[in-house]
Amino acid sequence: MMLWVMALVLLLVVNDDAPAPAPHMLNRSERKSGTVELDTTRPHPMRLPAYYSTMDETMTEVRRLATTCPPLVVDSLPLTGDDPLVVLRLHDADLASSLPPRAAPMDRSCYTQGRANKDAGLDALPTVLITAGLHPREVFATELALGLVRWLCAAYDQASAMDAAEAWSVQYMLARMELVVIPLANPSGRRVVEETDACARTSAAGIDLNRNWVFRHGKGEPNEAAGNKPLSAEETRVLFDYMSVLTKDPERNGGLFVDIHSGVTEVYIPYDSASDVLPRRKRAMCLYEVVDTFATLGCGACARGSAGVIGNELVFGTAADTMFVTLGVSVPLAVDAYGAPDKSDCLLRSSARYEAKYSSV
Repeated sequence: MMLWVMALVLLLVVNDDAPAPAPHMLNRSERKSGTVELDTTRPHPMRLPAYYSTMDETMTEVRRLATTCPPLVVDSLPLTGDDPLVVLRLHDADLASSLPPRAAPMDRSCYTQGRANKDAGLDALPTVLITAGLHPREVFATELALGLVRWLCAAYDQASAMDAAEAWSVQYMLARMELVVIPLANPSGRRVVEETDACARTSAAGIDLNRNWVFRHGKGEPNEAAGNKPLSAEETRVLFDYMSVLTKDPERNGGLFVDIHSGVTEVYIPYDSASDVLPRRKRAMCLYEVVDTFATLGCGACARGSAGVIGNELVFGTAADTMFVTLGVSVPLAVDAYGAPDKSDCLLRSSARYEAKYSSV
């Protein structure tokens, strides 16, 4: 259900009514297709069931999707170590070129209330940014991000179980917007989780990548591993620079940011770092509209609001607060997608251990 919820929230930024399915627009027979199943017979080294992917298996799946999913472009942001930050960008430019202009101008959407891309015109491409895995032990977050990409790509695969109407809706959405997904935002930390310490929450350098951003950095407890200054971790610095370019590109309109975590079941809006301060009224209404949509569409059990209120603690230097305040993104969400009732195991508390539960989330 979580994939459906996220996909329908993405549809908020399209702000348009899709025409009825038009077979001549689909051209599915002309698109590349094919399926290659991952080898999941090898168990995860950190006790997770075999239907979870290791980091290397995740990269194998990314390479497969790159050859079978027409709207997908895979970029790499170099890091000092062996593993880069991998960026998955999805936009159906071929279909977009055949569609008429949007029926509703972008300035009618709360998606454009922030400062990001203030110089972008009404024809700017709506761009949604998604990160996952800033905390590497939250393996399920990466599974969810990659699962979303896999589901979107199924719309271009004739062998998939997706029906034609659903496939058309996905293709139309990707023609009207660009989705940018970074499923492994902390590759060095993920290596640590898989090879030495299943409870690792930081990068290999010992920095918590969701405490190392710009806004209100370093105001928390000393044991938060926030780093000695904002963006002192190479990963957050590279991510911030990349997102700054995207949000300032006049041909894009980056108004929605989603940072996926796991450990509880909650949807956060700004601010993470304050319990008594809300964004100015117009933007606050937009944020509450989005999180209420999550509840309506199937996340009724999710606590929702600012992390400083519903999380029982203030957290500083987070990605969501920085995207909201520093980069001016209209709608930043931190989504904690799953949390096990038993909190005694640091790895399994944030990753579904039963296949039926894994699939349903």
